Amino acid sequence: MVDHSRILIEEALKETGWQSNFAFPMASEENKYLINLLSEVKVKTRLLEEESIEYREKNDKLRTHMALIQHERAITEAVLLERQRECDALRHQMHLAEREIGRTQQDLHQLKAKRKDVNTRIGSLENEIFMRSNELSSIKSQMDYDQNLIDVYLDACEEDVRLRERLAAVQHVDDSRFAMLNSEAGRLSDKRREVRQKLDTVVSKNDALRLRVGAASDRCRKENQGRRDVLHVWETCVNQMIKRDEDYTALDKEYDQMLEKIKNQTQRVEETKKMSLLIQEDIKNSERSITETNKEIWDARCQLQKINEDLDTTQDELQALQRMLERTDNDFRSTMAKTKLAKQTIQDLRTNFGQLLDKIENTEKLYQRVRDTRLSEEQLTKMAEEQLLANEKCHRQAITYQQQLTATSFKKIDIRNRVNSESTTLQALHSGAINTLKGLKKHADSRESELIKLDELIYKAQLYNQRLEQRIAKLEADPLLSHDEITMKNQQIKSLQSELDARTKTCLSLSGMINQFRNDKRICRMRSEKIQAELELSQTQLDTAQLTMTNTKLALKKHEEEWREMLVECNINRHQVKRMETRLNQLRNQVMSEETRQLQLDALEHEVDAKLNARKNCMQVELRQMEARMAETKAELTSRQRRLDQIRARYNVTVTATVTANEDALGARMRYLLEALQERQDLKHKGDTLDAQVRRAEEELRALENTVVVMGALNEEARGKLKLVRSSREEDEPLITEKQKMEKKLTDAQDKITTHRENRRRLRGNILHCEMQLEELNALMEIVKQRLHTAGLHMEKATHTVEESKQRYKRADRILSQVMERLNRFFRANQADIEVRMLRDFNRLAYMFYEKCLKTSTVPTEELLAVERQITESLNFRKPSVFSFRFTQRPISTKRGLSTTDRGRTPQGTEQQPISVVNLQDRVSLPPVNERISRSSRQTSTQSGETETRSIK
Repeated sequence: MVDHSRILIEEALKETGWQSNFAFPMASEENKYLINLLSEVKVKTRLLEEESIEYREKNDKLRTHMALIQHERAITEAVLLERQRECDALRHQMHLAEREIGRTQQDLHQLKAKRKDVNTRIGSLENEIFMRSNELSSIKSQMDYDQNLIDVYLDACEEDVRLRERLAAVQHVDDSRFAMLNSEAGRLSDKRREVRQKLDTVVSKNDALRLRVGAASDRCRKENQGRRDVLHVWETCVNQMIKRDEDYTALDKEYDQMLEKIKNQTQRVEETKKMSLLIQEDIKNSERSITETNKEIWDARCQLQKINEDLDTTQDELQALQRMLERTDNDFRSTMAKTKLAKQTIQDLRTNFGQLLDKIENTEKLYQRVRDTRLSEEQLTKMAEEQLLANEKCHRQAITYQQQLTATSFKKIDIRNRVNSESTTLQALHSGAINTLKGLKKHADSRESELIKLDELIYKAQLYNQRLEQRIAKLEADPLLSHDEITMKNQQIKSLQSELDARTKTCLSLSGMINQFRNDKRICRMRSEKIQAELELSQTQLDTAQLTMTNTKLALKKHEEEWREMLVECNINRHQVKRMETRLNQLRNQVMSEETRQLQLDALEHEVDAKLNARKNCMQVELRQMEARMAETKAELTSRQRRLDQIRARYNVTVTATVTANEDALGARMRYLLEALQERQDLKHKGDTLDAQVRRAEEELRALENTVVVMGALNEEARGKLKLVRSSREEDEPLITEKQKMEKKLTDAQDKITTHRENRRRLRGNILHCEMQLEELNALMEIVKQRLHTAGLHMEKATHTVEESKQRYKRADRILSQVMERLNRFFRANQADIEVRMLRDFNRLAYMFYEKCLKTSTVPTEELLAVERQITESLNFRKPSVFSFRFTQRPISTKRGLSTTDRGRTPQGTEQQPISVVNLQDRVSLPPVNERISRSSRQTSTQSGETETRSIK
């Protein structure tokens, strides 16, 4: 205590300005008491100062906490606005979703209606397909028949083509002959030129003119003989053309024969038509039976389609429910995400509230330091206590609000945990898998590095082993070393190896120590740098605190106002939190209702699946029954088809047998059908009579059975009487005789009954046999009607094809007649041209010789001309003047000849070809008549070929 009191006294004296040099001893007790009181007061003041410092720190913390709370409040307001916006957006989305649900429901109704329409259309289309398939089958049969007719027509066309090829070959032979004639004409023209040259040489010689004229006349005769030979050849050509005309006439006759054959075929077709009319009725009946079977099949198909439609509807409803569940899951996930954001905002608010409290405490500390100089300690403590109470109230309110928020958040967290448990497990599995993969990769990398190191070590060890082996080999190779020396060396090697191992271990330990030292050194440096940074930060904070001391006074007032506003906003937030809780409860109720709906739908699905399975089983059983029926019907069809084949054979045999000499096949068939109908009617009449007899026999049998019953009763009575008689042993002879008679009657009656029963059985068997025969006949009649119908269709097609073939043959006849007319015209025109040209050539030669004679004769020309005039006047012949009778001899080209032939065509189809005339002074040369003939024939052949191809098309 003394030391403590001394310290206090010294401090008090220092504060009052007392110096130690001026000290004097104090020995009174009052002074000691005062000193003790002062010490106690100072201790209390220090304690109070410490407590005030603590309160200031608390106030500063509360102020900072309040600032943080205000900041968090602003953040919560922003979050609330965002949540309100999100809620409005969600409401809008809900309305849109409801509208979409309504639209989808309408679309579903429309689709269902469309599906029904489509199914009805599909049914109608299948009916049409079935009908069209039947039509196609009939069309195929008709096509086969048409194909046979086409094959016949193609054979006829091939025959026509062969005949045309023959004509072309004949034309080619004629062209070759014309070429030979043209060559001979050229050779004669060359000879004529040579003769002309010789005559020109003879003109200069007047003495030997007559001799040379005689020789020229001889030569002219020879040339005339050559011309006659040419004319003979031409006549042979004309004869060949006449033979060709005869061939054409033979072809016309063959064509007429073919037409007669076609007429016969048409007659046969008409007969078949008549038969087809009878067969059509049978075909209609068969079609009716087929349609009935098809209807049954169609009903089964419709049932299957209805079942498939029910399955499709159930599947669509399940898919819609799954979509609704997915939407609800998405909405729930979105709400959970929002709850996460709310939690994050709450945590941020907590952190901000703590920061505000810290700032408030710091500011209060500074503020109290400033206020210590002005206010007393008691006032400061009162103010601090009031502020602390207010801060505690605010803190409690904030804690209660926080607890409420945490309770709501915990509830949301529970829901989120329930919903996201699966997602978290999946994420954990995914992350675990990723981590395992990373660990495996790291492990693989480490193993690879270890393997590389091991490879290096192995390589080094191998090198070291090789070196040791070399040394050992050297030591073994040294023969000078003894066994003792070798052992010594081995010991030395072992000792060296042990030393190396020890050194390596020490080196490794030292390297580890060095590395640890370096790491510690680095850590110390890092810590020193951190401490320096913290010192710098503390200095900057002190500077900022000094600057902010001036602004804290104004800020405190603002904080008080903001604190009051915050209380109001906290109340508003509580109300909003309650609203959010109500909304969450509504969402939970919706989720629960949807879950119940889902459970109901699952139950309905199970029920529907059970019903569908039952329906499927029923349909499978029905399908099996239908298949069995189909198999039976197929077997019946095969048996009936066989029976039909047999009946057809019989029918054909009977028809051929019943055909007389004067009747046709159709009449025999009609007669057979009439006889069959008569037999059918007779059989019906017999069946009716047999039914009547059977009924009578049955009535008689019933009456006999009644008589037998009566006789049995009488017999029993007689037996009883006989027993009584036997007991009395009184036998009478008339009773025995009556008994014998009755037994005989019984036997006769039983025999009659058995005979009647046998007769009745026989009658039933006969009746059944007759009914079977009638059914077979009905089936045969139906089949015959079907065949007649198909035959009628085939006959109609055949008639159509025959008419078309007739038209084609008529066109071919017209084309052939036109070709023949053109050929005849062409030959006629060419004959006239040939005759004219022959005369022209003869006249040219005559005039040439006449002119030469006039020039070379010794008689004057005037006298000769006078004699000539007298002769012409006496013969009434006008001769043109010798010198004026000059014509142009220019050969016409092929193109010009074609144009002239085109221009010279008359409207009747004939051709007027011009005649090329030679000048008397020019050299004589025959014109190319044969070439023109060959060209005209080629033109006509090409025209006829084009017309024929057009008609065939």
